[in-house]
Amino acid sequence: MKKFLLIILSLTNLLFVSCENDDDDDDAAGAEQIKAFVYRGLNAIYLYKDEAPDLADDRFTNSSERNSFINQGGTPEAFFEKLTVSKDRFSFIINDFERLERFFEGVSLSTGMKFNLRQKKNGIDRYIVVTDIVKGDNVTSPAQAANIKRGMVFNRINGNPMTVNNTATLFRSNTFTIGEAKFEGDALINVENEISLTPVEVTENPIALAKTITNGAHKIGYLQYNGFVANFEEQLNDKFAKFKTDMVTDFVLDLRYNGGGAIITANALSGMITGEFGGEIFSKRQWNKEIQQQIQNESPDDLIDNFVTTTRKGTLLNILGLKKLYVITSKSQTASASELVINSLSAYIDVIVIGSNKGTVGKSQASNTLYDSASLSKKNINTAHKYAMQPLIFRTVNKNDLGIPESGILPTITAVEDDRNLGTLGEPNEPLLKIAIDNITGKTTPSVKKLNSPLSKIIGNESMFLPTYQRMYSTLNFFN
Repeated sequence: MKKFLLIILSLTNLLFVSCENDDDDDDAAGAEQIKAFVYRGLNAIYLYKDEAPDLADDRFTNSSERNSFINQGGTPEAFFEKLTVSKDRFSFIINDFERLERFFEGVSLSTGMKFNLRQKKNGIDRYIVVTDIVKGDNVTSPAQAANIKRGMVFNRINGNPMTVNNTATLFRSNTFTIGEAKFEGDALINVENEISLTPVEVTENPIALAKTITNGAHKIGYLQYNGFVANFEEQLNDKFAKFKTDMVTDFVLDLRYNGGGAIITANALSGMITGEFGGEIFSKRQWNKEIQQQIQNESPDDLIDNFVTTTRKGTLLNILGLKKLYVITSKSQTASASELVINSLSAYIDVIVIGSNKGTVGKSQASNTLYDSASLSKKNINTAHKYAMQPLIFRTVNKNDLGIPESGILPTITAVEDDRNLGTLGEPNEPLLKIAIDNITGKTTPSVKKLNSPLSKIIGNESMFLPTYQRMYSTLNFFN
C-alpha cells in the first residue's frame, strides 16, 4: 500500500514544482506555500476526492491555471474549507501541528471538568451538568481542586445567567466563575456557591476507572474508558492483567464519554477483550476510488487491519477470551474509534449496546496527519510554518463489510442518563451500569427514561471545540 501512495505522491509532486515560492518573509507568499501544500495533500489522498470537483486530476488544463487557482486570495483555512465537501464534518486544518500532537497524547488546556452543555427550549438559556472530573496524570486538575463533583449543575457564568451569548467563555483559556444550581422538579434553582476556574495544561489518563464487581457467581469487569490514546496502551494492558487475575466472567465497557482516538489502540483493546482472533480481520479500509482500485488490483491484503496481539511497544496483550460484551454508549459522545470497537467485535462475539434510541454519533471515517513535505510526512518538513492537516482518508467496515451507520449504532437496550439521577460512575447502582449488571445476572430493570423537562436538549460538551473531538485517526505512517 505504501508503494501505491508514494507513486501517487511522486506524480502529485511533479505537478506542483512550479508552485513553490522561496520568499518565506512575505506573508502572501507564505500563505501560497501553505495552500499549495493543502491542495497537494487533498488531491493525493482525500477520502472524498471523487466528490470534490476542484480536486479532480483533470480540473486544470495546465500548471499556470492550477497555480492561479491555488494562489487566489484567502487564508489557508478558507482554502481548505473550499476544497473539502460539505458533508465532511471531521477533516480540519491547524496552524500549529505541535499543539495537535499534544492533543493526540491526551494533553490540553483544561479545567478538568467534563460536562454536558444543555439548552432550554427557548433557545437562549443554558446550563451545564458535570458528568465527570479529570484527575490529571500530571497535575491536580482545577475542578478536582475545587471539589466539583459529578452531577453538580451550573447555570451562571461570571455572575450572569448562562445563555447562548456567554457560554463560549467555558471553552476559552482564561479564568471564569460558574454559579451552582439545583433541580427542584423540572426547574433549576440558584445555589449560593460560586467557583472560579483557570484552565491549566492537563494530561488526561483515558483509563478513568477499572474495577471488578462481584455479584453472586459473576465477576464483572468494568472499564470506564474515555479516549483511545496510544501512549496509554501499556497502562491499559496492565488493567487487563488485573481483570485476568480477578478471573472476570463478564465485562462492561463504558464508552459513554469516549469520542474516539487511535485505531491501533481500538484494535488492541478489542484484542484484550477477546484474544482468540489474533491475525484475523479486525477491520477493512475503504479509500477513495483511485487508491482503492490500485490497492485492490495489486495487493488487496493491504486493505485489511488484522487483530493485533501486542501493544505498540511489543508487549503481549493480556486477554480475557470473552464471548459477550456489554457497552455503555451515548448519542452525544460515543464516536469513531468507540464505534469501531463495537462494529468490529460484533462480527465475532455478542455485543450488547446500552444507550439512546437515537444511536451513537455515527462516524466510520479515519484521518491521518499530513505535514508540508514532499512525502506529506514529518520527514524534511517545511520549517517556514507549522500548518498541518487532518483530512479523512478512509472509512472502516468490519470483516463482514458492514460499516457504522451515519445515524449511529442503535442500542440493544435503550437507556440514557437522567441529569437528576446520574449516580456514581463504577458503582453497581449507577443507573446505566445497573442495567448491564441486571442483564448479566438475569434480573430485569426498567429502562432509564430520558429527562423530560424544558432543560433536556444536549447541544455539546467540554470537548466540542477540541481538534480531536469525535475523531478517529490512524497512527500508521503511510508515506515514509
